[in-house]
Amino acid sequence: MYTATTTAGTPTAPEGARVKDIAADTDSQRPWLVTEARWARYSAIGANTPFEVLICPSWSATSTTLRPYLSLNGKVATAPVSPDMRLLQQAEQVAREVVATRPDIVLQDVELVNLPTGPVLIASIESPRLPNPSRIARFEALLRERLGEQRVRVIVRAAESVDITSKGRILFGGAHFGGTSEEEARRRRTIEQTVRANLQGLPDTFVTAIDAVRQDSGWAVRAEVVGPRVLAPGDVHTVEERTAKATGEPVDLAVRARTDVLVTAKQYRAVRDAQLPEDRDALSAPDPGSP
Repeated sequence: MYTATTTAGTPTAPEGARVKDIAADTDSQRPWLVTEARWARYSAIGANTPFEVLICPSWSATSTTLRPYLSLNGKVATAPVSPDMRLLQQAEQVAREVVATRPDIVLQDVELVNLPTGPVLIASIESPRLPNPSRIARFEALLRERLGEQRVRVIVRAAESVDITSKGRILFGGAHFGGTSEEEARRRRTIEQTVRANLQGLPDTFVTAIDAVRQDSGWAVRAEVVGPRVLAPGDVHTVEERTAKATGEPVDLAVRARTDVLVTAKQYRAVRDAQLPEDRDALSAPDPGSP
């Protein structure tokens, strides 16, 4: 028999589970409910394994006393949960509740490190953007409140993810998955090709990704470029004017510029255009006569 712990949410429960105790809300005398996220976490134990759930109004009042493990003879046994394990489990639950509202962030892991100044929680995430320190401070304050531990510090270990489709890197989701007519899709390609040509008309500038979406005021375009220097606002304005003149439609361009180029004795090249010989061999079409 397992003893689990959870907090407020939906009353849905897995088959075979039973509630050991329900702590009432002292203000309204309504029972605290169970989160689906917590059920999903404990469903990994096995559908046929019963467990008890202790529902508490806050994590600071929570006491998870047992943890399950499989003994060498194949039987489920229990062992006391250490204070560090309890803190880690509670912190991970809070982190997953926060990440559930941010579909652009994937929580990979939560670790606990004890320093002389107090516990430090390391949350490993994957996201297309690095987190802002002010958001980390808000999350840290939430953890301290929920855990009842004012010495808790938070480190976010972020891995920047890049989402790529057959069109290229996603800069505007609507440019890859938005439902548009064939005529609008043709206009989008025209805008993107024209902006790309005008950007690459600048000295030693290479466009690695570009997306355009229609807005009320015209076209919003995002481009990612690399080169030996960062573009100036005047360069972007010039590209906007040239594109609008060529297409007859206003364009609002935003450029993410990086100095990430391959430099040889003769020229600059975009890193993505540089392939080692073995890479070219791997991507070449197979010999029709080969088995």
